[in-house]
Amino acid sequence: MKRIYSGLLVFALFIIAISESIGQYSSKKVEIANDKYYGTVEVCQGCDGVKPVAGQTYVGLSNNEIQTSEGKVMGKPLHGTVKLFFKENKKPYLQASFFAGRYHQQCQEWTEDGEFVMNAHYKKGVKHGKVVNYVFGSIETEDVYDNGQIKATTYFDPESKKPISKIETLSKNGNQKRTKVTYYGLLNILEAERQETWQGGQLMAAYYDGSFVNKNRKPTVKVVEKGRYKMNQKVGTWHKLYDNGVKATIEYDHDKVKSEKFTKDGKPFTGEVIFSVYFPKKKKNRVHAKIQVKNGVRNGKTTYIWGKNVRSIQYTNGKVETAKDFYAFMKEQKVAKEYTLKKQCDGRGRGLYVEKIQLTNKHTIVYCHYRNIILPTGAGLATPAPGKKDGFTMIDTQTKKVNKLVKSFFIQNDETRQHVYYGEMIHFVLVFDKLPATTKTVSFVEGDEAYVTQKDGSDLYKWGCYELKLK
Repeated sequence: MKRIYSGLLVFALFIIAISESIGQYSSKKVEIANDKYYGTVEVCQGCDGVKPVAGQTYVGLSNNEIQTSEGKVMGKPLHGTVKLFFKENKKPYLQASFFAGRYHQQCQEWTEDGEFVMNAHYKKGVKHGKVVNYVFGSIETEDVYDNGQIKATTYFDPESKKPISKIETLSKNGNQKRTKVTYYGLLNILEAERQETWQGGQLMAAYYDGSFVNKNRKPTVKVVEKGRYKMNQKVGTWHKLYDNGVKATIEYDHDKVKSEKFTKDGKPFTGEVIFSVYFPKKKKNRVHAKIQVKNGVRNGKTTYIWGKNVRSIQYTNGKVETAKDFYAFMKEQKVAKEYTLKKQCDGRGRGLYVEKIQLTNKHTIVYCHYRNIILPTGAGLATPAPGKKDGFTMIDTQTKKVNKLVKSFFIQNDETRQHVYYGEMIHFVLVFDKLPATTKTVSFVEGDEAYVTQKDGSDLYKWGCYELKLK
C-alpha cells in the first residue's frame, strides 16, 4: 500500500506542476484596426515576468499596431493566434501563432499583392520544421530546421518553381561539415555526399567525398553511374550504364583508371558502345560518344560527338594511343613545389575550380575540375586547344604578363564537347610554361585578359579562376 500511495503522490505533484506551467500564461482576444490592417490578435496575460532572450524576435501589440523587435518586448506580447487582413483589399496580411511574444508553430505573412513574405514553422521563437523563403513572391529556398539548427535546404528555380538542388546536413564538427547534395536536372537526378569547409559563415570549399549516384529521369528513371569519391577523386569500383544494356566496371585509384571492363548480360562485350542523352522536346536520344570495344576493353576509336563536330582517340587493348598521355607526360616532370588551393573560383567561373598547382623543372601544371551547377539540361564541356584563339592563359596579376597554354589533358578541345550531367564533375589538367620564382598571384582565364568590355559597355568575365595566391 505504501508503494501505491507514494506513486499517487508523485502523480498528483506532476499534475500540479503541469497546471502551474500552463497557468503561467493565458490569452485575451483583442480586435484591432488601423489605416493598414484589421483583425483579431490574442495578447498575453501574465507575461510581465517574461525575460527576453538576446537575438530572438518578439512581437507585441502597442497603440493598436503590431510591434516587432529583437531581444525586447514592445507593448503587450502576443500569445495565441493572430489573424489580420489588409484594409485596402481584405486579403490576408498575417496568420500566425505566438507563445509569450515569440513566433510559435506555423506563421505566415503576405504583401498586399498576395505574395508570401514569410511561411515558417517555429518552436517558441526558434525555427523548427519547414521554413520557406521567397523573392518577389517566388520560392527561393525551403529550409528544414530542428530546434534552430538547419538540417536541409532545397533551392528552387524562380521561373518553373521546381526544385533544382537540395543540401542535407549529415554531420558537423567545427568548421567541417558533411552533407548530401541532390541535383534535380531536367534529364537526371544526381546524389553525392560531400565534405565542406566553412569560415566566418561562408562556404570556402565543397568536395565530393563518399557515395555518388547519377540517375537518368527520362524516358524512365534508371541508375547510369555510381561509385565513391575521396576528396573529389574517384576511388574503388565504379559502374556505368551505356545504351543497349552495356555496362562498364571501372577500377579507380585516385582518378587514375586501373582497369575498365565492358559487359552485356554478364559477358565481355564486343562491338560499339553508345552514350546518348534523351531530349524530351524531340522525344529521341542524342548520341554524344561512340566507343569501339573488343572482348570487354576499348579497342579502336573512342569518338566524341557534338552536333556536326567529331573528335576521336585511338585505343589498343584498353590503352590510349596518343602523345597526350598524361601519365607518360608526368614521368618527365620533377615537382619542385605544390600549392593546394582551398579557395574556389568565384561565381564568374560558373562551376570551374582549381584544386592544386604544381611547379616542376619544366612546366606549371594546373589541376582543375568543372562541376555543372548552372545548367539543369546538361552542359557541353570544352575549351580551345593550345595555341587557338581564346585558349586558356595564365596571367601574372602584378606584371600582367600572359603565359599561353602548352598542353591540356582530359578535356575536349575546339568545338567537340563532352556532355556533363547536372551536378556531374569532370577533371582536367592545364599545362603552362614554368613560372618565374617572383610570381605571387595568378589568374587562369580563357583569353588574354580577365574580362572584356562589350559593345554595350558592360564587362564580360571569361571562364576562369582569378587572383590565386601562390606565396
